This record gives sequence, C-alpha cells and structure tokens, in this order.
Amino acid sequence: MLERLTGMIMAGSGLPFDAIVTQVSMGVDLIIHITRNKTGKRYIDEICQVLPAAGSEYRLKHLYANKGGEGLERLVDVEDLRKVAVYRG
Repeated sequence: MLERLTGMIMAGSGLPFDAIVTQVSMGVDLIIHITRNKTGKRYIDEICQVLPAAGSEYRLKHLYANKGGEGLERLVDVEDLRKVAVYRG
C-alpha cells in the first residue's frame, strides 16, 4: 500500500523518491490491513505502525496479526501500544 501511494504521489509531483517516502512515513501512523476469507467475509488481517523512514525504505512495526480469521494476536508489549496511542502532533 505504501509503495502504491508513493507511486501515485510521484506521478503528480516533482518530489524525489526519498522525500516522498519521508513525508508519507511522517503522515501515516497506522496501517490496518483488511482481507477476505474463502467465504467472502472480511476481517482484519494485521495492524502495523509506520516508523520513520530509513532513507528510501519504509519501516513497519507489526502490532497485531491474524491467524486465518480466528482473531488478532498481539505481537508487542502493552507498553509499545501505549506509545503508539500518544498523539505526537
């Protein structure tokens, strides 16, 4: 998703790739990936935090993952989630 967003921005601006990656990573805090199972039911597959970019590379921290539609499993400590919840505007 982040790569597609970067591509769309590049198509409409003259910014260099690294600058776009930096701006997008600063502007997007979380990504919630929703998918469908075999019956067509939608469910949250994973939740990731977008970390500051490393040059031209996006960095993600996986917070929750789903095990085949059976529910989300927390992958980080509660303290890490508290840090995500604080608005740093």
